Amino acid sequence: MKAYSPLAALILITLISGCASMTPQTQQVQASLSPEHYYGEARKAQAGGDHAGAIQAFKELEDRYPLSPYAQLAPLEIAYAQYKLGEYDAGAAQTERFITNHPEHANLDYAYYLKGLIRSAQGTANPEAAPAQQAIVDPEHARQAFQSFSLLVQGFPDSGYRDNALQRMAQLRNLLARHELESVRQQLEQGRQQAAIRRAKYIAEQYPKTPAAREALELITSSASTTISGVEVMPVTAPIAPTLAQESIHREEWLLQQNPRHFTLQIAGTSSQEGLQRYIEQHQLQDQSAYFRRMHNNKAWYSLLYGNYGSRDQAIDAAERLKTELGLDNIWIRRFNDVQASIMEGHDN
Repeated sequence: MKAYSPLAALILITLISGCASMTPQTQQVQASLSPEHYYGEARKAQAGGDHAGAIQAFKELEDRYPLSPYAQLAPLEIAYAQYKLGEYDAGAAQTERFITNHPEHANLDYAYYLKGLIRSAQGTANPEAAPAQQAIVDPEHARQAFQSFSLLVQGFPDSGYRDNALQRMAQLRNLLARHELESVRQQLEQGRQQAAIRRAKYIAEQYPKTPAAREALELITSSASTTISGVEVMPVTAPIAPTLAQESIHREEWLLQQNPRHFTLQIAGTSSQEGLQRYIEQHQLQDQSAYFRRMHNNKAWYSLLYGNYGSRDQAIDAAERLKTELGLDNIWIRRFNDVQASIMEGHDN
């Protein structure tokens, strides 16, 4: 048996008495040291535009209460403050830290969205302005922004940030295509026609259905002989973008406009765009079909879709009919949000 210590008993009694007799002022001081208090004060600073103060407060919260749910959110709050301060690399690093440490967190979609905003701010001039006033200043960061938004769209179909992310992806596609278009213009002015042709093909393949893709092709196919800044450009006889020839068939732009919660049927896939178009005409699928292009294993791949169905049951019934009519063994039922994500990302490896 342990020896009884009167001194220990006295200390215990004193501590109990002290807690019982704690004044309201003392309790307020204790409460002010809680994680809720730190988080609340940091949020006030953030809302008031004191982003530097908010960063400091959130860091103190992490130091004092690293296991608190409030501390889990601190990297995102810090990232937002750094985004507002223009500390983009630091902010992006904070979003990565959150994504790595909390892969199942309820706010993971916001982490991808915020990272996309940060990289977009780095990659474009005037990212929040009207599209005509935007421009690419750093293509690599713009592509990283696109990738972050794409991960959000693919991984979180019910996210409240999804629609805005899709809009931003469309803007980034157009801006990146327009950025490449400037290279086409420069190459034509320098008399580098073959380089301009290759660049125009690249735009048509990577950014189909963008205004820049059409303009790039028109630049090098507009006439039999064109003079640009005193340099003669001979006609281009090879077909550069067969996508311009079949305007009656729905393409990426139409698919992106469909209800993301609806279903469609993927009935074929091929590396031959002309073969796919012949298949559509042979089976008279023009009115109900659409196809899109993506990169698969570094090669162009075209996926043929059919129909727009409000429920999975409707899609299943339509798939059974099509199997009989077209003699198909397998039909893939897909939600439009999955299709739209594939289109916006541009590749599927």
